[in-house]
Amino acid sequence: MEIQFIGGAGQVTGTCLLFRVGKHQFLLDCGLVQGSATEEARNLQPFPFDAFKIDAMILSSAHLHHSGLLPMLVSEGFKGNIYTHSTTRDQVRITLKDHGHLNERCAEVENAKRLRKGMVSRRPLYTLQESQNALRLFSVMEYGEWQQVLPGVEVCLFDAKYFSGTSTVMVRMTEGSRTRTVVYGGQIGDRQGSYIGAEHEEQVDLVLLNSTFGAHIHKNRDESELALGEIFSKESNLSGNILIPSPTIGRTQALLEMFADHYQGWHLDRWKLVVDHLMATEAKAAYGLEDEEEESELFELPNLQVARTVNQSLAVNKIQSGAIILASTEMCTAGRIMHHLKHNVWNEKCHVVLLEYQANGSIGRKLYDGKDHIRLWGETIKVRAKIHKLYSLSGQADRDGMAEWFTGFKGRPTVALIEGEKLSFQSMEQKVQQMSQSRVIVPGQGVILDLG
Repeated sequence: MEIQFIGGAGQVTGTCLLFRVGKHQFLLDCGLVQGSATEEARNLQPFPFDAFKIDAMILSSAHLHHSGLLPMLVSEGFKGNIYTHSTTRDQVRITLKDHGHLNERCAEVENAKRLRKGMVSRRPLYTLQESQNALRLFSVMEYGEWQQVLPGVEVCLFDAKYFSGTSTVMVRMTEGSRTRTVVYGGQIGDRQGSYIGAEHEEQVDLVLLNSTFGAHIHKNRDESELALGEIFSKESNLSGNILIPSPTIGRTQALLEMFADHYQGWHLDRWKLVVDHLMATEAKAAYGLEDEEEESELFELPNLQVARTVNQSLAVNKIQSGAIILASTEMCTAGRIMHHLKHNVWNEKCHVVLLEYQANGSIGRKLYDGKDHIRLWGETIKVRAKIHKLYSLSGQADRDGMAEWFTGFKGRPTVALIEGEKLSFQSMEQKVQQMSQSRVIVPGQGVILDLG
């Protein structure tokens, strides 16, 4: 039994873990690499394994850095089942459809330029149809129910309590007389209270620990909400726009809930509230709201405008002031947020609010690090907008939260730190070793870990 760390090793995005048990192979996640152009070029490379020989796959989250290469996996020959939670399945239908459409649009624009230069056209990373093909292989699981997915391989999903449909994954593998249990702590939510959940009833041998916020300690959430509200409440800010990079699934809905809760206190009636997502209508149905009345209240704020079509999004670009604009992607690596940055980030009266982690090399990271300029479609743009950093509202656990979640497991399981960067790995390793005597490893890309 062994695990090979294909993606999410030494970096935040592109999570992909290859398990081998006897004659069988299966994947845990198959995510898109996000960040610099050099890093994202890895998405175009063939997988370092034969997709046809992968027998099954487990998916923990609909977010693109966990699910974004599924269409390529299927196109290269994967024919097994994709096991995931029912809500995740519904959300992936949206994220992959959205990204397939975006790939086609980007290829169309790029190829028009290449044609004028006499260059050969490029095909999209994958198409809308290829996204649809991947959706046919999904097999639904529910939380807390063990299921045999392959001979000698059982899987159980648990609610990660991040955004709806995000799971921690426990895998129990048996080969001969040996049994090993591995738990993947993906996007653990920034829980209000104990981090100990139903998954801690199991004895595990290895914990795969997300280290995205390994070097961060979140501030008090109420204080962070207050800081966000002050941005909206300040009268002078109405002279410009406020951009919030926000994925279609999860963050956008959470923000709208927050807007509804603080509508009067934050004086949001003075603003145009704009959700600029191609799949906004479908996303509200997949978010898993309790009932239709709650859903209606959330998506029918009196001054909410939803831009679905390209023309509607272009119209948003013409708004010079008084708009709060939510658009994908969260790291500003693709999608409509890039167009809004082009039209706003040079304006000193505008604001950009960063709530989600910005991976190294991404446009969002350059804004977070205070760079004077960013590059968009070959054009250098001066950054004059005010950048607000509110990671404490990300919804994902910080270093102490992840460490608390880990120490809830029985015994001293080995810890493999994944989905992070150098400083976050160093900080998380120190914290884990302070709290336990477990062995801690930081596997590099391609490393194979023998489970014994």
